Amino acid sequence: MKVEEVDIDLIKPYKNNPREIPMESVQKVMNSIREFGNNQPIVVDNDNVIVVGHTRWKALKQLGKAKVFVVKKEFQKVKLWLIVLWIIVVARNLNGLINY
Repeated sequence: MKVEEVDIDLIKPYKNNPREIPMESVQKVMNSIREFGNNQPIVVDNDNVIVVGHTRWKALKQLGKAKVFVVKKEFQKVKLWLIVLWIIVVARNLNGLINY
């Protein structure tokens, strides 16, 4: 896996992401990044569309960061949608277990 640092303005959110990200979640990630740094790359496809990391991307944008760490991966569109859906289901199930 190759981690790259790219201009944050080149990264695009997945337009069909059904999950709404509450500002409270973005704020918590912002606080974590301030305290511990940005240690987790955002997963994007070959078109720089976010697959995993929408909340982190929003937090980094709010913090005024110009660069972001990404891992680029090639996805078939059907697989991409299934991955996004799976992440949403897992996040909702974990929501009661962690304060994130």
